[in-house]
Amino acid sequence: MQKQIAILALAFVGVACQPQTASTTAGTVKNPNETEVSSDSGATVAALRANSPVASTQAILRQHDLAALWNDPHGTYQESPVLDGFLGNEHRRFALAINAAHREAKQPQLIHVVGKSRLKGITTPFTGTITVVRITDLADDNVAPGAASDPTNSLYTAKGLFHLQQGNSKAISKLEGEVYFDFMVDRHGKVDLITTIMPDLNNKFPARGCGMVVRGRRTNQATGEHQSVLLARDVFVIAPEIFADFGVGDRGTLVNPKYAKLGWNEAWENEEWWADSPKPSLSLY
Repeated sequence: MQKQIAILALAFVGVACQPQTASTTAGTVKNPNETEVSSDSGATVAALRANSPVASTQAILRQHDLAALWNDPHGTYQESPVLDGFLGNEHRRFALAINAAHREAKQPQLIHVVGKSRLKGITTPFTGTITVVRITDLADDNVAPGAASDPTNSLYTAKGLFHLQQGNSKAISKLEGEVYFDFMVDRHGKVDLITTIMPDLNNKFPARGCGMVVRGRRTNQATGEHQSVLLARDVFVIAPEIFADFGVGDRGTLVNPKYAKLGWNEAWENEEWWADSPKPSLSLY
């Protein structure tokens, strides 16, 4: 009997000494590859490589100025600075473009932005902030060749909270919500948005494979009316959330009246409404 008790005691000690795994109860397990802006592990950039533990969001922000995503004249964002999409229950065409951004030196997660928005042919300036709250590793074979071809590139997806005030001396409306963007850091520390080769049909990328998506609401300061906002660098990746048959045809073709009345008849115009000195529209007639 004493021998049996001794064997059981040894077995219990052996189990107790085994590494304990995290609970898998839904809602209690935190993604090990995801870190919030409040964390501060002091990890180095070397820890940010693919297949390595992700350093804290704060550490990434200290090492890399993400405001450059909106400022680099040779970056992906500047190829198409307009975030296009839908506003309110009518799903009217609404667009905005950030023209300049800079981060706070002592709060690298806080990025100040200025730009312009467009609604019903009217361009309105805005100012505000984007606060980066989360950065997560992004590993997928579907990313565009420029980002995936170099194994030293680190790929990430990030979430930010935006607060924008539209208007000049007196705010007309405010925009609030979330911005999701996918980006890479190359071996020289340069940051740039990344896109996917094919549309992100499985929603594996929070930015839907087009580099950047905005979800939020617009509030009229005078009336208090709220309108939903959904924008993206490529409107066609978010359009299925709104319309099952969305399309604006090709350049020179007649836009479906269903969408033309919502402002999409301007989809092929070349006017750079977001620029401080807009170029004139190109006319072939």
